[in-house]
Amino acid sequence: MTHDIARLTSAPFAPALDQEVMMAAADGRTVTATLTKVEELPRFTPPDAPRPSFHLIFKAAEPCPFGSGDYSLIHEAWGSLGPVHVERVFPGAATSPFAYFEVVFN
Repeated sequence: MTHDIARLTSAPFAPALDQEVMMAAADGRTVTATLTKVEELPRFTPPDAPRPSFHLIFKAAEPCPFGSGDYSLIHEAWGSLGPVHVERVFPGAATSPFAYFEVVFN
């Protein structure tokens, strides 16, 4: 399935909420993460954008070998998407047993 990232909305991701998604690196390494949040960001949407900005938050068990980088996101709801830039974020304590990742679509 081919995706036009510039026109992609949050809709295809909603069915995958609380489900496992595979993050795949170009070198073949993979990590399984749970999609924990799908949220539109109208405040951050440029005036001429073809769709609202949105972000996705994923949670993976530590130790997680992935840092910030470009990964494909794979799930039956949308097939394979990417590679897209995935940012490793730390919304909680540094001692959390989970690694958190965010993807922003502007």
